[in-house]
Amino acid sequence: MFSNKFFYIFLIIILLVIIAFIVVHSGLFPVLSINGTWVSYQDYQNQYDAVRRLPRLLASNLTSLKIADDKTAINATEIKKITITKFIEDSLVLAEAKKILGSQFDTLMDQQLQAPETFNYIDFSQSELDRSAFTSFIARPFLAHYVVVDNFTHNGINFDDWLEKQMKASTIKIFLPGVKILSDNQVSVE
Repeated sequence: MFSNKFFYIFLIIILLVIIAFIVVHSGLFPVLSINGTWVSYQDYQNQYDAVRRLPRLLASNLTSLKIADDKTAINATEIKKITITKFIEDSLVLAEAKKILGSQFDTLMDQQLQAPETFNYIDFSQSELDRSAFTSFIARPFLAHYVVVDNFTHNGINFDDWLEKQMKASTIKIFLPGVKILSDNQVSVE
């Protein structure tokens, strides 16, 4: 009886270690919470990669934009700050766009993102960034931003003022080492 108890405890410990390994290895653990909505490490890493690769994607597709040397490259600390700030802002803007468009939000977004002309200026074969990542982390938030700004413009609301108020009123928690949220909900990276 006594040895069975240890066996079951040992089995539970082994199962917990396996589950923890799977969660960590697959990036399913949270790194950010915005008003109760969790962002997984996997989503953070995909957004980080999209932010890191976007200048090259644009440079390879727009001849007027040249990234000539390393002086124009963004360092890892700045990319981390941009990525987290973008997650926060995108979360707030997407929530507002959903309020504005209501039940039509997903349908209208998907229609716009599936339209052939939406991406006709980008050659994804020349980029490290694939269409799926670009759609999820760049295009979809951009379209939501457009909806919100357009709505606010017609209603006489200043978008920057609204975003600042939303940032201050939001509950944001970060679980990444070296990253803090300041009192006004601005991101600080050490």
